[in-house]
Amino acid sequence: MSVEGNSLGFTGPPNQLYVNQGGLLTDEATTLGAAYPNPNPFSADGGNMTPLWFDFNNDGKLDLLISNNKPGVPSIVLEQENGAFVDVSSSVGFKLSGASDYAQITNLGFTAAPVLIDASPAYPDHAWLYNVLPFHDLTGGLGLGSQLQRARDTAIADFNGDGSLDIFEVRHPDGSDLLVGPTGLTATLQPNASEVGFSFQGSGTIRMRTGPPNFLLPNKMHLGANSTQPSFVADPPPPNQISWVLPLDSTDPNSAGLPTHMPGVDFGLYFGHDSSNPPVWTVLLSDSTFFTLNLQISGASGITNVTPINFTPNSSYQTPLLRELTTKGYVTAAAVGALATTMGCDSVGAGDFDNDMNVDLYLVCNRRVQNTPNILLRNLGNGTFQPVPNAGGAAGSTQGRGDSVAVADYDGDGFLDLFVTNGRGDAFLNEGPDQLFHNRGGNGNHWLEIDLEGTVSNRDAIGARIELTAGGRVQVQQQDGGMHRSTQNFKRLHFGLGPNKTVTDLKIAWPAGGIQDLTNISADRIIHIKELPAYASSPWWVRRVMKSLSGF
Repeated sequence: MSVEGNSLGFTGPPNQLYVNQGGLLTDEATTLGAAYPNPNPFSADGGNMTPLWFDFNNDGKLDLLISNNKPGVPSIVLEQENGAFVDVSSSVGFKLSGASDYAQITNLGFTAAPVLIDASPAYPDHAWLYNVLPFHDLTGGLGLGSQLQRARDTAIADFNGDGSLDIFEVRHPDGSDLLVGPTGLTATLQPNASEVGFSFQGSGTIRMRTGPPNFLLPNKMHLGANSTQPSFVADPPPPNQISWVLPLDSTDPNSAGLPTHMPGVDFGLYFGHDSSNPPVWTVLLSDSTFFTLNLQISGASGITNVTPINFTPNSSYQTPLLRELTTKGYVTAAAVGALATTMGCDSVGAGDFDNDMNVDLYLVCNRRVQNTPNILLRNLGNGTFQPVPNAGGAAGSTQGRGDSVAVADYDGDGFLDLFVTNGRGDAFLNEGPDQLFHNRGGNGNHWLEIDLEGTVSNRDAIGARIELTAGGRVQVQQQDGGMHRSTQNFKRLHFGLGPNKTVTDLKIAWPAGGIQDLTNISADRIIHIKELPAYASSPWWVRRVMKSLSGF
């Protein structure tokens, strides 16, 4: 499933749903009712962000939730009926209070029904128990609604080893930012019913670059006291344009002074210079609502004395949050160690990267105006984390802006690898490479990877919960499909086993209600477990025979 998105501020074509027909992928979204196009295609009214597969009515067929991060088009739940998808949002009681970036499922206990959590910027927007119709709103009773902050992404796992699934949340608030380099400056200006900008000194010809080009057209750019429209060129020429380039010359009489306007009310970019030598240029972005624009300023003679106006650069970092699940709901863990460090990160992947039986964290980070090193946090076994130098070799590129991470053991060697993208945000600051980081392992720790196949439950076993015991320690995971913001991890379940060569017990609570129990599974391999419908109600001796037939 590929959703349309709106990374350039305009929605694109309808979603695509690629169906595997004998090894050939064909887009059948329109035929199956999953295209869900914006009523105003190529407008700024909405943009679908992240899909979530889940079987809310437990009929063995996967249903679909499509999140939308703009108010023009609502997030919806599509039920799979008779080989097609039908919007059932109203009948199941699914309604959000605002924009949504993604949704995830979790579980409050081994046999309890899974819970749907919708992740809006104020995390969460809602949490629902979805095995009842209409969905039962749990938001206020889980302890998640007491803190509102700019959540970017979340990872759900048992981080403190108590058998409950916790939530780790990375936060990165919006805001303006500015960075001065050897040849000029780069800025992201983000007024919110206000005016922000900067001033600098520079003589001769100044080059100003703005982007994305459709965010601010040249007729909204005002130069000098007479509010002259500046000369401009498309960079590069259409159809590949990503910015406007404006040559500014302090000897041009039209560039002297500042245009008259009402800050925070009038929309536009206002700039000009004074009579100093060298002249002081002022650049201001005003809007009555929320708006974002990227700018670069450079000059052959250099620029000096850069001063931000109405904002503080590099001030949008926050500490991450670890929400630990207790008998009283989620409780925010104490901010100690790495959890007390402010950081600006947009994506998080959880996994036992060193196979020591503790779930670690990998964070993809950035500033608004440049890429910053990614962070690998090693779980010390009690829910506290220690940064690994250079992120274990996965600190990432300096180009673009860190966007997302997908976790998968792509080569099947038992150690989880990372796929990182560096295209966060808008042109022209999002031009970074995709990177694949191979985890070489080599520490001698053992592992087990599990593919689940439902027969009565949905075939992908989404919603199943697994308890694995090795060396006297119990690990818990849920098959949630691997979804988080704009990304999907490989849904194969991975367990680090430390020094243990055998899994003494493996319990699976299938979505359809059966519980499957396997014992004495040898380590360091990938196993495939198929749901056995009669497992839960069979006598112990029948279960032993069925277990032996499973091959473990």
